[in-house]
Amino acid sequence: MTQFPETFVETPLGTLHAWASGEATLSAATMRDHDKQRASNRDNPHAQRCAEQVVLNRVAYTVVVHLRPAADFPTDGHFDERLHREHAGWGINWYGVTLRRLDRYEGPSDSAKRKAEDLLLPALAGFANSAAGRRLLGQAATAGRLERIAELRHEIASRQAELERLHEELAELERADVSVQPPGPDPRGEGGAR
Repeated sequence: MTQFPETFVETPLGTLHAWASGEATLSAATMRDHDKQRASNRDNPHAQRCAEQVVLNRVAYTVVVHLRPAADFPTDGHFDERLHREHAGWGINWYGVTLRRLDRYEGPSDSAKRKAEDLLLPALAGFANSAAGRRLLGQAATAGRLERIAELRHEIASRQAELERLHEELAELERADVSVQPPGPDPRGEGGAR
């Protein structure tokens, strides 16, 4: 499994943990306290500054954002999957910004969702178009290709082993002087002996 390249991005709502899961997919989210305490993050000042929550309209939320190039969204199909909002060539679908209330009382208000989209989409699209963002997306593209190369090597090795096994079986059959042709029809006919 690929370890996604990651970084931390400053936004108007605070620092978010960002990662690229493909050469054209950028995600960002708040970070839970227990994630900040993991060995890989414990001594990382960027991780320690990452927001655990964002506050919109005086309500605390966790947030997850998923962006893709606006041109990659389908133009037909269910409206949830189509382009909902776009900025600087990057877009989100209807669920591109997910807010969860910390009190779990109810879902976000429409105004909180719009405000999060208004603030986060431009900030993250700007990062995606920056040199650092392009580098992060490039690292994800490289990681994806390296993973596929490893899969293909494994598949080729498996096929090579199968090929060698079949050659050995064929050689064994030939040494035993067994015909490799399928047996012909029963010379006595279909009914057999009477």
